[in-house]
Amino acid sequence: MKHTQTSPRLTPALPAALKRSAAVLAAVLAASLLTGCDKRTHVHGPPAPQPDYFTELEPNDTPDFPDFVGYLDQNSFVVVEGHVEAVGFDIVDHIEFETNSVIEIDFVLESFGPHGDVDVSIYDPIAQQIVGTYATDGRYETGTLIIHEAGRPFQFIIEAFNTDTSWSLELIGYPHGCACR
Repeated sequence: MKHTQTSPRLTPALPAALKRSAAVLAAVLAASLLTGCDKRTHVHGPPAPQPDYFTELEPNDTPDFPDFVGYLDQNSFVVVEGHVEAVGFDIVDHIEFETNSVIEIDFVLESFGPHGDVDVSIYDPIAQQIVGTYATDGRYETGTLIIHEAGRPFQFIIEAFNTDTSWSLELIGYPHGCACR
């Protein structure tokens, strides 16, 4: 009688088609991680310890006369400060920027004062339409903009909800598709 020794299998073998699918999936995931988040091509988080500061200047109450804060890229860290009135002559502030590339921009709008509540809309001056509105209760509005076209201007329209208030708008740029936040 012939005796053959076999080693016990702990897991069953994968079919060949499943092995190929798993290999393709692993390659696609690795490629997307490499192209979306490479420490050599960008920084994670705010790119500099100190942001570039701007103070809004009047008149900036219409889309035709916004404050231009500059060209943003994946390494931008900008803070804009201003003041709006709930009733009066300065009920909105328009803050405009353009991007140098396809990027994502995280923003935080904060109001100051005991009962401050500011809201923000994102305006596309080329299409002449509001593309997003952030109007929650409280001192903060936060969001992420994905800019798909370099060189296209966008404006933040900031308004007071119920009382005059000072505000601060923080903008941080990231590469598009980066899961690095």
